[in-house]
Amino acid sequence: MVFKPDLIADLKLSLAGSHAGGAIQNRFWNLHWRYGVKRIEDKARDNVLSIANVTLDEKIRGRGKFTELVTHLVEHPDFAGRQIDWIYIEQCRFRLGEHLRRELDFTIQDGMVIDAWRRTTSQMELGL
Repeated sequence: MVFKPDLIADLKLSLAGSHAGGAIQNRFWNLHWRYGVKRIEDKARDNVLSIANVTLDEKIRGRGKFTELVTHLVEHPDFAGRQIDWIYIEQCRFRLGEHLRRELDFTIQDGMVIDAWRRTTSQMELGL
């Protein structure tokens, strides 16, 4: 039996099973997440999904799996029974930050540590 990485299903299961935060660790990827209030653009924002310490296995790195996950979260903000208004990627690598800015319109904070964030797209903005 061959297991394929399904990052969306892993995160959905983790979010459904915990209230404020958790970690996903398997042979494909590791990450830590928190859900709640976070300071973004000098304001306290509600319903923020913060993702930190993302590590992808070499076999799936560079294949668009993480981008697919983030795109899904942006386009479907009602995820795992929670309303996600903001996605905040903490301490990401420069290449990932630039990729998120270029491909998904994230705002990134340059410096020693790069943080990236974006407001999710509501169904009305999508025109559905």
